[in-house]
Amino acid sequence: MKHKVEMLEEIAIETNAMVIALTESHLRIDILEAEIGMVEFQAYRADRSEGKKKGGVIVYVKRDIAARTRVISCGSNSVVENVVLHVSSINLAIVTIYRPPTCKLAEFK
Repeated sequence: MKHKVEMLEEIAIETNAMVIALTESHLRIDILEAEIGMVEFQAYRADRSEGKKKGGVIVYVKRDIAARTRVISCGSNSVVENVVLHVSSINLAIVTIYRPPTCKLAEFK
């Protein structure tokens, strides 16, 4: 996993990415921040509920703007995962949601 994170960070630095938002992160509560951390980015994550194998979201925000980033919502309700952030310095909302293919519309609402 660390190799994938390092590769992702290299690409982000090369392309001057400000935000990286990923779904299907497959992270679990026992995976530590140190294992998925990036030097230049702050991670915000919502892992799948216990017993669920797929899903989850993670959002990496470049550290120079992460200090001005507020978490509006973050979590899992055992159906969907979400991370919603607001970057005040540029008035940017970042919304990342994972809705599994098997999720019925009524559950999603």
